[in-house]
Amino acid sequence: MRKWAGRTLLAIICVGIALLVWLVFFPNHERLIRKRLTELAQLCSFPPNQPPLSALKDIQRAVSFFTPDVEIIINVPNFPVGKISGRDDLREKALAAHGFAGGLQVEFFDMAIKVAPDKKSAVATLTGKVRAGNERDFSLQELKFTLRRDGREWLVSRVETVKTM
Repeated sequence: MRKWAGRTLLAIICVGIALLVWLVFFPNHERLIRKRLTELAQLCSFPPNQPPLSALKDIQRAVSFFTPDVEIIINVPNFPVGKISGRDDLREKALAAHGFAGGLQVEFFDMAIKVAPDKKSAVATLTGKVRAGNERDFSLQELKFTLRRDGREWLVSRVETVKTM
C-alpha cells in the first residue's frame, strides 16, 4: 500500500512539473498580450520629477512595444482628433508629453482579447484610466488595440479610441 501511494505521489509531481514546463515554454497568447499591455501601461506612467535619462529609457522601451508602422488615433470629446504615425512620431510625442504633463498614471483594465485563429494577430479592447500630475480626477477611455505577432513578441500596430454612448 505504501509503495502504491509513493508511486501515485511521484506521478502527480511529474504531471505537475510537465504542466509547469508547458505553461512556461508554450504560454497562452491571451495571457502574453495581457501581460504585455499591463507592462506598457506601467512604462507610460511616470512620476512628476522623473530624471530625464530614466524618462528617455522608459520611452524607448515603451516605443519598442509598437510596430515600426504603428498608427494611433485619439478622438476624445472637447479635443481635436490626434494622430500618430510610426515609431519616430510616437517617440517625439511621448518626449513632449513627458516634459509637459508633470507626471502621469496609466492603467488598463477590463481587457477583452481575441486572438485570430492563425495566432498572428489579435484585437484587445480595454478601458484606459489616466490621471495627470497630482490631480484627484482621472479620465476613462475605451480603447481598441490591434496587435501583430513578431516572432515570440506581440507588438501593437494600431490604437484607436472607441466612441461610447
